[in-house]
Amino acid sequence: MKNLAGHEESSRLAAEELRRAAIPIIPADKPEHETGAQIEGELQAGAYTFRFTRRWAYWSAKATPPLPASIAVRLNESPGPAGRTHYSGNGSNLGAVARAHGFAGGMDAVSVREWGECEIWHIDTPEGLDAFATWCRGNLP
Repeated sequence: MKNLAGHEESSRLAAEELRRAAIPIIPADKPEHETGAQIEGELQAGAYTFRFTRRWAYWSAKATPPLPASIAVRLNESPGPAGRTHYSGNGSNLGAVARAHGFAGGMDAVSVREWGECEIWHIDTPEGLDAFATWCRGNLP
C-alpha cells in the first residue's frame, strides 16, 4: 500500500481506496496525524459499525461494538487475497493482510481466540481492504 505520510494528496488517494472497496466516505473529525487525510470510511455491517482511518501505509479499522472472539476467528481464517507486505503474515487467510488486534505478522486462530473480542484490525493492501469489507457485509449478524 502506498505510503501516504505527509502526502499532499492523502485525502484524495484514501478516498480512491475506499471507493474501490465500496466503503462509504465520511469527513474525519480531525486530520489524521500521520497522513493529514481529512476523510475516513464508515461501513455498517449487521449490528456493527466499522470506522476506517488511513494510516501511513495501512488502514486501521475499528469495530463498534468489538467483534466477539468467535466471529473474529471466522474473519481471520476466511480465505484472503493474494499479496503480502512487510507487516503481513505468510498465510493465505484474510488474517494475513487484515491483522486482528493490529498484530504485526498476523495471528493464528488460537491467538485470536485467546485475545478475546477484537476491536481493531490493520489492513495492509487494497485487496485486503476490499476483502475485509466484503466479508463483513456478507457474514455479520
